[in-house]
Amino acid sequence: VDVVVDDRLPVKNGELVFVRSCQSNEFWMPLLEKAYAKLNGSYEAMNGGYMNEAFVDFTGGVGESYQLKMPNPELFKAIRAALTKRSLMGAHIKVSDMEGHTPEGLVMGHAYSVTLDHGGKKLKLLRLRNPWGQVEWNGRWSDHSPLWAGLDPQLQKSMQVRKEDGEFWMQLADFLRYFDALEICSLTPDLREEEKGLGWNVHAFQGRWSMGYTAGGSRTGLAPADSLWMNPQYHVRLLEADESDLRKQRLDPGCTLLVSLMQKDRRQDRKRGKDFLPIGFEILKYLELTNMSQRKALLPSLPAVCWTSHVPMRDVTGRYRLPLGDYLIIPSTGYPMEESSFTLRIFTEKAVFIKYDVDFSGTMNIHEMQLALDAAGFHLNHQLRETITSKYRDRSLMINFDSFLSCMVQLEAIFSKRLSCGLGVCLGAGDWAVERRHCKSRA
Repeated sequence: VDVVVDDRLPVKNGELVFVRSCQSNEFWMPLLEKAYAKLNGSYEAMNGGYMNEAFVDFTGGVGESYQLKMPNPELFKAIRAALTKRSLMGAHIKVSDMEGHTPEGLVMGHAYSVTLDHGGKKLKLLRLRNPWGQVEWNGRWSDHSPLWAGLDPQLQKSMQVRKEDGEFWMQLADFLRYFDALEICSLTPDLREEEKGLGWNVHAFQGRWSMGYTAGGSRTGLAPADSLWMNPQYHVRLLEADESDLRKQRLDPGCTLLVSLMQKDRRQDRKRGKDFLPIGFEILKYLELTNMSQRKALLPSLPAVCWTSHVPMRDVTGRYRLPLGDYLIIPSTGYPMEESSFTLRIFTEKAVFIKYDVDFSGTMNIHEMQLALDAAGFHLNHQLRETITSKYRDRSLMINFDSFLSCMVQLEAIFSKRLSCGLGVCLGAGDWAVERRHCKSRA
């Protein structure tokens, strides 16, 4: 997204209010911050949140979160692999007193960056940084800890820095004790493999939960039992096992599937009293349903193979190892009739087949209608698609063949009248734009 800013920066008493450099003539950081604030609606809209939200925005990577109070023997290995791949990492402590200090010199509700690790035979140390540039850990392996005296002098000199710069070392056990979550953003999804991967396939889909159309809510929310089917649905066929499973000749080879769901532009609505919706997704074993009544009746009763909780976060990500086969991914809001645009990204190591679920029922839902319109050369955004479907749909939000033909005739008449000059057409106000591509005539 292109964002244009000027160099008027917020100051108080002659000093920059927010991010700033120790060097008085360095301004790239506050300028970048201003662009990010403009993208999100205001400086106030950026207050609070999770580190991975910014990590993903600035890198386009994949964000995953580790809950440190849950035992994970592979955590240190994951940290080392992330550092090898130049991933971004940050840790935080749950808020009981926002930016209050613990007796050990840590700040609650505050972001710490993880910058380096040192693995010895007996010790596992992490180096962390407080972005404030001050207020440091005062426990074991802190700047003035007597434990440094027991190290080889050369190693001590290379690691120990006695100054108030916000950086400090912690033993892994202390890190797990005092911090609650570790967030890692990687440019590739092969985070848990220290060796170089073979590359991943990424499929991204832009969607929207619209009231009365695709905002069915979750099966655990306040939605009626038959509204789950209204949510967008993505059919995924896992065709090949992971390379590591093939090398090990496992009897049950599987495929790693990483799914990341992001709700879009919600910070811009904070000025209107809105915030992030609870979002999540579930993955079902795909079942061929021949008509819409079967979908409405059976989808709510199908057990989920795996799922996420619905939480009010910008991004929700899950990593799963599944047997080869067909699956249905259903992203949803926590409650019905909640509206938001979203991006769904699906990562796999090998080939994968993805399509919207088509039920061959003789009628079309709005997803199937979009595919049909795309095939006919009409490319409509969400708002105009909703306007079209509200005119031609029946009470069950379905469009029969005759209604679809009527819709096509009307669109064709509009475009044949207005595209004689070879230009695009804008119907209505705002961004209700429609494009009809005539490749041969334009060529």
